[in-house]
Amino acid sequence: MFDDLIEKPIAQLVMRSGPTPGIIIPLEKEEMIIGRDKGNDIFIDEVELSRRHARLTIKGGDYHIEDLGTTNGTFVNEQRIFSPYTLKSGDIILFGEAVVLKYEILDSSVIVGTNNIINNYFFVGDNIHGFGFW
Repeated sequence: MFDDLIEKPIAQLVMRSGPTPGIIIPLEKEEMIIGRDKGNDIFIDEVELSRRHARLTIKGGDYHIEDLGTTNGTFVNEQRIFSPYTLKSGDIILFGEAVVLKYEILDSSVIVGTNNIINNYFFVGDNIHGFGFW
């Protein structure tokens, strides 16, 4: 009945240093590419970033970040990552030496379907009940 629904946190990235410190980047898709190419989901105009630097994906209700084989690397909490890393609220992401982002979870109780978002939900059997919006 609800096969196309996935649990997704409401999350954001906050730029601590880089070209636009203080900017808030809401994470709204199941997959997002970060880099200095203007066609990316998250465009950061910084020469230390590759055109396609990192990928954010949702798996199992969590956001994961992975480096896309870049020279300058992707770091989480000062550790270079070489495989997908499960982000936790408060993690610090560094691209090269110039861009620092903080990952923040604002709400973890959201279900996303193909065209619908339901929040503040509860289940009774296989049915979803809630006070959110469709």
